[in-house]
Amino acid sequence: KVLAKSPGIKINYLTTLPVQSFDSQPTGDNKEKSVLFYKHSLEVQLTGDYNAVYQYLRNLEMLQDKFYWASLKYEVADYPLANITLQIYTLSDQQDLVSG
Repeated sequence: KVLAKSPGIKINYLTTLPVQSFDSQPTGDNKEKSVLFYKHSLEVQLTGDYNAVYQYLRNLEMLQDKFYWASLKYEVADYPLANITLQIYTLSDQQDLVSG
């Protein structure tokens, strides 16, 4: 959906990164039951001009499911086109990213 709403963007690659887990009570000081969370990360490399990249990022932020940015690398390849490497992640209480 995000790509369809972002004309001028070409996806060069998309890959999943290893799932990371963490405990909501890592120190164990609290007697309440801790909850295990999972961080699901993706790395995507895009090509497009500044306006197309900007629109893609806005569309990504407007998704109902929240994604957080870990890093963004913007390199001008052949003006006005740039290569963008973006790492994004989402948090879940489920180990599998896709369920249902």
